[in-house]
Amino acid sequence: MTHQVIPPGRTLHRWIHPAVYEIAIGLVALFTIAAWLAFDHRNDAELPLSMITVFLVIGASVIAIISRLWRRRGPVSAAFRETDTLRHWMSGDFVVWGSRIKGSDALVDMLLPVVAAAFGMVAIGIVFTIVH
Repeated sequence: MTHQVIPPGRTLHRWIHPAVYEIAIGLVALFTIAAWLAFDHRNDAELPLSMITVFLVIGASVIAIISRLWRRRGPVSAAFRETDTLRHWMSGDFVVWGSRIKGSDALVDMLLPVVAAAFGMVAIGIVFTIVH
């Protein structure tokens, strides 16, 4: 009988897959476009929407800069030069604070708030369009 909590044979990843950064940037863009389409019907909404857009562009550029920095590091670029797809990354384990979680769980934990905000804004835009 084995006492291993984590099954052997799973790949251990210490870095976030580059596709996760790209998905996050795409969701931020979806949120921004949905906000402009949902709330740009009034004349006094342009200034708040432009400020929100500036903050989201800054956030997306921070994500892009972090992704570029991680790709330039030697171990990360060597780790993902092989045919390491997002599906392979999700099937392995991801190191979090000295512990391990499944890669798919890590992906959900990282992207769930951004997905909820983006699709929530799309839903609000749809409701505003129907009511209008």
